Formats: sequence, C-alpha cells, structure tokens
Amino acid sequence: MIIFCLNNSDIGNHSSNRETMDNTTGDEFVYPYSQHSDSPSRAHKKGNIDRLTQSKCEALRLLKEELSNMPHEEVSQYVHVQRNHPELVSDDSLVNFLLAEDFDTKLTAKRVAKYWEARQRIFGPDNFALHMTLN
Repeated sequence: MIIFCLNNSDIGNHSSNRETMDNTTGDEFVYPYSQHSDSPSRAHKKGNIDRLTQSKCEALRLLKEELSNMPHEEVSQYVHVQRNHPELVSDDSLVNFLLAEDFDTKLTAKRVAKYWEARQRIFGPDNFALHMTLN
C-alpha cells in the first residue's frame, strides 16, 4: 500500500489533487486512483493515517512475537521460508493475513503456520517455498 503525503510546498506541484487538499494546512493524504473528491477513501487526515500505520506496525510486531513463541513443530515451514525466501513472508504478506483475521494476532499466527504447513503438504518439501504464479 502506498500512501502519499502532500504538504503545503507540494500543493503547487500537484494541481490535479488540489481540490482534495486542506489549503490552510496541506496535511491531508491523497489516494491518487480515487475518482471522487468527496469519497471518504479519497483523503484522510494525517493523524488518522499515522494512527493506522502505528496500529499496523504494532500488530505486525505482536504477530511476529506470537510466531516466535509458537512451538517449532507448528512453525517450522514458516521459519524455513523466512530463512530461505524472506520476500515470501514480508510484512506486506503478513498484513494480508492480519486483515483476514481482523488483526487478531493469535489467530493470525495460527493461520500463517497452517498456510505454510498446507503449502508444504500440497507442493512437497522441495517446492513449497518457491515463488508461485498462475499461468
């Protein structure tokens, strides 16, 4: 997820987004792909985005802590992927797991462990940690 922050000095450089800016402070975030300036998803106050980012960071920290506290037998596949292909278990992918479990870190940790266990069971020990694409 990419979030753009425009400050007062950027307003002149981004005239297409000017109508969504707070011209007095210039501290709203603008999502450039939204078509409607009055849409709630169009722009958010900087403080709300900062709190959301802090919440995600805290949830990620707690999730990683949960995963590290689980028995090795339950997370061995996840640990293997984390060591050999860390890009497959990036923070972005973990946020997707958190979203699926409504940011409940205990349930998310179990989901992550079960996901990698199932992937190993389906694709085998040699292929489960490889990048996969659908053709």
